[in-house]
Amino acid sequence: MDVQAYCSGLEAELTGWKGKLSDVAGKFDRRDTGDKDRIAHEIRDLHMVVEELSDRIERLHNSCSTQWEPDKIELETKITGFNPEWQDVWDRVSPSDFGG
Repeated sequence: MDVQAYCSGLEAELTGWKGKLSDVAGKFDRRDTGDKDRIAHEIRDLHMVVEELSDRIERLHNSCSTQWEPDKIELETKITGFNPEWQDVWDRVSPSDFGG
């Protein structure tokens, strides 16, 4: 695989994750203030990860580096770190909050 194909594939993958996380954050942002207060910290963290993804996508788009392992590890750690926090969030949020 050549470097340009690698970078294009990585950019597409990060853009997909950014879209998914943005969608979840947007759904919470549209909730009533009382609903959002229960999980405000987690939503702020989610928005920060989305911004980091935006920055990394832009950097990848502008300069195709093959040294992404440290960035990959950092992003995976942040996303994986959400698991315990988000389990608590899902316990406090009703499926009807999302139309379910």
